[in-house]
Amino acid sequence: MHGPDSRPAPSAGNRDAAPGELKPYFDDSHLSEFERQRALGLAYLDLAIHEERPDRRIQYQRES
Repeated sequence: MHGPDSRPAPSAGNRDAAPGELKPYFDDSHLSEFERQRALGLAYLDLAIHEERPDRRIQYQRES
């Protein structure tokens, strides 16, 4: 599984913050490289679907 990195969430006053980068949350060493990349792509796709800001949504779609 993947989760947001350890950076704090942008506050309402920090709208220009860069999009987050997803990193593994659980140990994924038992997965093949293909399965890791697939899981990461699906996580970015899910993030893009739920993102409200169009510019970030596009970035997350590109990552997926």
